[in-house]
Amino acid sequence: MTSRNVQMQTKNGIDGKIALLAMVLAVALLTFEITPEMRQAAPIRAVLGFVAGFVAPGYLVLRLAKVTRVRFSKLLLLAVGVSITILVLVALGTNYLFTALGSDHPLAIVPWVHAGVLFGLSGAVLLSDSAQEPSSCFPPAFSRRMLLSGVFLTVLPFVAISAAYARNVADDSVPMFVFIALVAVVVLLVAVRVVPSGLHPFAIWAVAVAVLLQMTLITSHIWGWDVHFEYATAHTILADGHWDPGFGSPTNSLLSVTFLAAVAAEVTGLELVWIFKLLFPVLASLLPVAVYHLASVEFADDWVAALSPYALIFYYGYFKNIPGKQVFSQLFLVLLLLTAFDRSFGGKRGRALSVAFAGMFLVSHYGFSLLFVLFLGAVVVSVRLAVRLGVVDPPEEYLVRPTLVQLLAVGWVAWYLFTADGTNFERVVRIGRAMVTNFGDISGRSGVGYATKTFRSSVWLGYQALSAILVGCVGLGVLRTGYAISFSEDTETDPEYVLLATFLCAFLVSGLLLSYGLGFDRILLLVLATLAPFTVTGFRTLLLGVTLVPRKLLAAAHSGPAVFPSRQTSLRLFAVFLAVLFVFSSGGAFTFTGADEPSYSINLDEEAGWPVYDSSEVAATRWLDSNVQSGTDVAVFNQWSQVKSRDGLLVREVIESRQVGLVWPAQTRLACRSYIYVSDRPMVRAVGSRNYIEPRETTFYREVIRPSDRIYASGTAAVYRSRSTVRERGPSENC
Repeated sequence: MTSRNVQMQTKNGIDGKIALLAMVLAVALLTFEITPEMRQAAPIRAVLGFVAGFVAPGYLVLRLAKVTRVRFSKLLLLAVGVSITILVLVALGTNYLFTALGSDHPLAIVPWVHAGVLFGLSGAVLLSDSAQEPSSCFPPAFSRRMLLSGVFLTVLPFVAISAAYARNVADDSVPMFVFIALVAVVVLLVAVRVVPSGLHPFAIWAVAVAVLLQMTLITSHIWGWDVHFEYATAHTILADGHWDPGFGSPTNSLLSVTFLAAVAAEVTGLELVWIFKLLFPVLASLLPVAVYHLASVEFADDWVAALSPYALIFYYGYFKNIPGKQVFSQLFLVLLLLTAFDRSFGGKRGRALSVAFAGMFLVSHYGFSLLFVLFLGAVVVSVRLAVRLGVVDPPEEYLVRPTLVQLLAVGWVAWYLFTADGTNFERVVRIGRAMVTNFGDISGRSGVGYATKTFRSSVWLGYQALSAILVGCVGLGVLRTGYAISFSEDTETDPEYVLLATFLCAFLVSGLLLSYGLGFDRILLLVLATLAPFTVTGFRTLLLGVTLVPRKLLAAAHSGPAVFPSRQTSLRLFAVFLAVLFVFSSGGAFTFTGADEPSYSINLDEEAGWPVYDSSEVAATRWLDSNVQSGTDVAVFNQWSQVKSRDGLLVREVIESRQVGLVWPAQTRLACRSYIYVSDRPMVRAVGSRNYIEPRETTFYREVIRPSDRIYASGTAAVYRSRSTVRERGPSENC
């Protein structure tokens, strides 16, 4: 038997087994739908549903497309990205087709249709007989050091889960401190080469998922800000059993968040809360892995890829909220850039993947996607103008194609005009008009606004300094890489990538003065996924600059040449910087020293500031969901024009915004008869404050709630019904 035949048998054996396994997953998916008794095995159904929905379809498509000669971690990353795309497309097709056929709940049919798609893809793989070489994408054999490192990294997410459990059940922060220390140690072990290079992608994923889970698993319910509105839309889609593109909630346009959450609940059987608290963090943990592979493509130095993703993971914006539109838009953006810039995919395959990920990026975040359409368009124009003027030589291949930018631009306008009743399109226009009108005004949420805030302790000053160093590393890294390209130094970085990074860096710098309705911290999060690979180069440049004078003085004293910090020294110092950054950003340094923690540090103190809820409060709002009829208001304490109060956010999950009545503490009456929801901590006294009002001491409680009928009570929350002496709301009236 020839060597080629042996290779073909190996290839077909692997593909055949995986295709058969996918068929088994499809059968399991159908079994859970057919047999109600099987649904009691929730963990098994969740795991099988996750693999069937979020891994297997993409892997089979990649095998059919002959995307094989890639690292296992990259193949798995691409498989998840393609699987999400397939699942969303299958669900959309099912939604429209079966709605047209008269089904009231077409999304309930998605598991059946998706199982059929898995069968079809598996059969196509089994029937394919392309004469390619066997896949080189599977993990290499483990050495003893690799095995020990792998075990340690595998344990890390379970340590995070245990630490969160200890906080929830016993109010014990010691396991969380142990976890923070272990995470900080990992990046040091990577830098000193204790963790083998073959495990670098796994180390990045293990740290990322652990850092996310130690936050998202705090309490048994979701917490944060935007996530409540995303949950509300997903809850509506799931309850209605179909997706209505005209539904006016802004988050209705975000298919990769709200629609995907509802579809994932159908496929995995998980409750919607756990889609957000467990499934989404697992998916979001792939973003740093995507950054790793993008850095591997764009930088010759392997250590740039090994260390730079931790700059994103340890930035508090990455883990301070339950993953939503910001993180998912970044994930698909980096996948788009990876498939566009990685020439190993080949022309058609790379372009097809880029278009698929571009579409998902488009429907993940209305503002961020528009921003990148503009920046990518600027890259296309700038590169071609430079070639026409003779500034640079024409490249062998343009990586950012005008057709892709045009497709994104047209798609953005059409999508956000068509969906959510045009709410997001109008919002972007309104924000743009406000930016022009208020240009030059320094917002309190701008970089300068954050930098000039009054800090409560020296620990906060240290945290501010570390954050400034991170931003400086980004800027210096982009400048240094751009200089290397301009003066023809030896570099593998694509000029188009550096040009895109330059535009993003300019946007970040402008955020020092202008908040763009986002805030500097969110601007940094949005651009950091693309710019993180530059932080290693930037730190070395910063280190050379800081040590310039001492090196010259030492050289003069010893009458010799100046000694530069070695590359390995720079890398290890960067790892130390990252470890210290996480100790601060996680809140550990604050709690350990007794300083006031950041408001998001609910992993160490549930009273830190972020709104969290106990089970009795959640139960009260679910009673409202089951008993409040359409057209009846639910009043909550909220002194702002939009829902921002602690009670308001929780009620908004299950009650439409037009039915949520916002009342001031000093209010003396209700315009029309309503339900009233109130907890022991309904709202803070002022934005940014950690002190909650005492509801029983308010005028509204004395004048309205006390005379009302209490119809539900659960622990720290209660529901009242205002007396019948108050008139009912009119059919077109907003109370």
